[in-house]
Amino acid sequence: MITYPHHFMLRYNQFRSKFKGSGLLIDQICRLWDSYKSGDITDENLTKTNIKKLILSSPKKKVIRRVSLIKKTKAHTNINVDLLSRQPPEIVRKILLDMSEDEIMSMCHLNKRFASKVCTNYFWKIYITKKWGNSVNNTFLNAVNTNNLNKIKILLKGSNIKTEILNKALVVASKKGYVHIVNSLLGDKRVDPGVYDNKVLIQASEDGHVEIVKILLQHSKVDPSDQNNRAILTASQNGDSNIVKELLKDKRVDPGVDENGALIDAIMDGHIKVVKLLINDGRIDPSAYDNSAIKEAIYRNDKKVVSILIKDGGVVVDKSIIKFASLEGSDSMAKYLSDFK
Repeated sequence: MITYPHHFMLRYNQFRSKFKGSGLLIDQICRLWDSYKSGDITDENLTKTNIKKLILSSPKKKVIRRVSLIKKTKAHTNINVDLLSRQPPEIVRKILLDMSEDEIMSMCHLNKRFASKVCTNYFWKIYITKKWGNSVNNTFLNAVNTNNLNKIKILLKGSNIKTEILNKALVVASKKGYVHIVNSLLGDKRVDPGVYDNKVLIQASEDGHVEIVKILLQHSKVDPSDQNNRAILTASQNGDSNIVKELLKDKRVDPGVDENGALIDAIMDGHIKVVKLLINDGRIDPSAYDNSAIKEAIYRNDKKVVSILIKDGGVVVDKSIIKFASLEGSDSMAKYLSDFK
């Protein structure tokens, strides 16, 4: 049994209770206890008035009580992130649950220790459930539509978003050209970039988002020839030479599909760069289907395209072509073609 000098009557737990709510750390109370045991502090010093003096005289670091941190946060006062990172995680999480996701992300970026200690997937799952609950799927789609990348990254840390919503979000992001969001979504194993018969790639091709097309073509689940090569047909019709160039790099793409539909569409709308790309690719025959390509160019009186088809595409000018030019084209076109005989 421990014996104490005759001058003090209190046990340690009784002594410590005298300083409850004072804001002192355990080691500070221990130093006061040592003074009490040695007789430097007596029972007479433990009145309310004298305890206040002891607290003020006790050497200590600047201390913020845990409760005051919570109150301070609720009052929307700035918090020292370095100080917060040294508090127990369960206390910090309680504080953060009442803050906006942008504020939390900012704090996580400012302090690596804080990020590793507090901004974990475990915390974000709690935060997502508390803040959005059953509306998480609608919240996620809204974040995609408004290009809110931070909120998307946070919501992806939870497991409550339906796969159908994730795939729908990828289509939306591809259509709008949100490259960073597409990358974030593709980093989630639940997302299928080839979903809806490769609608994601087709949407990006139709709307001219070449960077997204490049990203999608790197995924094995994406098939650029799906829906009868709709991606290259649409890009050719739109005159998007950059996307046509990327699609032609994939050997699964058939640029001659639909009776040279991509080439015919490009000629109809005067997209010379696309015409050159398709001809130089080597997978189409410009003279196929009864010379439909050059006939289309003749009908539109487009001498530049006619020249490309003859010089680069190997189309042979014969009597039938000149006759077509006389009937469906113009005299100047007929004369122009006769020079190639």
